[in-house]
Amino acid sequence: MHTRIGPELAAKVAAAWTSLIAAVADGGNIGDACKAAGISRDHVYAYRLGNPQAAKEWELAREHSADAFADRVMEVAETASADPQGARVKMDAYRWLAAKRNPRAYSDKSTVDLNVRTVDLTRIIDQANARLQAQRALGAVVQGEVVRAVLPAPAAELDALL
Repeated sequence: MHTRIGPELAAKVAAAWTSLIAAVADGGNIGDACKAAGISRDHVYAYRLGNPQAAKEWELAREHSADAFADRVMEVAETASADPQGARVKMDAYRWLAAKRNPRAYSDKSTVDLNVRTVDLTRIIDQANARLQAQRALGAVVQGEVVRAVLPAPAAELDALL
């Protein structure tokens, strides 16, 4: 595959670019569109690699081609009475192409956009530790011992705890 083309070939591809993009968007065969324009597929790919705007147009046309393939599924389904097995193969191929070209709209897989917020607890923990140290310095906190019960417990429950 060519990675660069000269200015003469680039001008030739640029002149045919609108029809090539239309062919891609309609789900047509790019090889046939290139033949009709008198250029090779390699030249089109090289032109696309060297031109970021052309690359964006190409990707957008490929995404739009998924709609054309979805329409073809409907057409085949409506005329499937003659050869149902052949129609199924065509419909599967068109569905596959549609899913590959525009997965957001036609893929069987669903995507989930998830925003995760993180919370930094370092400041909160530092403040709690500072309060604990201050209370220890005052003698209000005795580690490992109960200073006073908040609510008086019934004697049976108290015995069970001990």
